[in-house]
Amino acid sequence: MASNSDSQSQNEVPPKLKLTYFPVRGIAEVARMILVHQQVDFIDERLSQKEWADSRNISPYGYMPYLTLESGVKIGGSIPIYSYLVGRYGLGGQSDIENFLLMSAVDCLKEIWAKIPPYHLETDPV
Repeated sequence: MASNSDSQSQNEVPPKLKLTYFPVRGIAEVARMILVHQQVDFIDERLSQKEWADSRNISPYGYMPYLTLESGVKIGGSIPIYSYLVGRYGLGGQSDIENFLLMSAVDCLKEIWAKIPPYHLETDPV
């Protein structure tokens, strides 16, 4: 039997958005920034490599970041998360051109982030 909000305990904590990623800024940082800017009380779940290996099968598409909504639905991938949050909090452009420019900037960031790992993982001290 499904419970409804009328029968829930007064002490029960309402579900929150939960952003899940590694303990680094990376591609989840834009989503974190949106949530903080909008003063959203959310869970910022940061998984170690071991925790990620143990829970990978519950993530959408088997990768991170992912956003778990209050309903339990999981949104996988940084750009779908950004798009969802922009729509939910009314942060999109006021025209098709403005929305295009916003998505162009996001796509540019994604391309820049794709080039960072080889530098970040460099082990040569020189």
